[in-house]
Amino acid sequence: MDLTHEIVSHYGWLMNKARRYYNNTEDQKELVAECVYRMLKNIDKFNSDLDFEPWAATVMKNIYIQLYKHRQCIPMLSVDDIFDRPDVNNATDRAEIRDILSMVRRKARTTQNIECVLLYAKGFSCFEISDIIGVPVATVRTRIHYGRKSIREALESE
Repeated sequence: MDLTHEIVSHYGWLMNKARRYYNNTEDQKELVAECVYRMLKNIDKFNSDLDFEPWAATVMKNIYIQLYKHRQCIPMLSVDDIFDRPDVNNATDRAEIRDILSMVRRKARTTQNIECVLLYAKGFSCFEISDIIGVPVATVRTRIHYGRKSIREALESE
């Protein structure tokens, strides 16, 4: 069984499956495109003796979960955006924000973990970060974990 042929012949089915996750057509298309990309990227892992649909459904579900978790992260704001917010209007708030940014910069000089955390916070996926900095995805995930932990500990100690 040829996987590319299966993907093409099941495109309508994949779009239907994506409707379970998103109501928006653009989001559905994005999910299907990512699913097709991952399936083609991992073509060597596909067992042609098994049915295509359960495998594709699992791939799609995993992608959706990853995207959902990623969207739950706090969105990254630029420094200018932070200072332009109406709720950050007094000197104490501005000083605290500067202290936090200074701490992040200090941490970034001593570890590569912070770079991964910042890229992830800006909206890059672990796979994209892996491509950008040239390390395996597992390393990116580890760096994000330890980078967040390092920032959290530094903030708690101050």
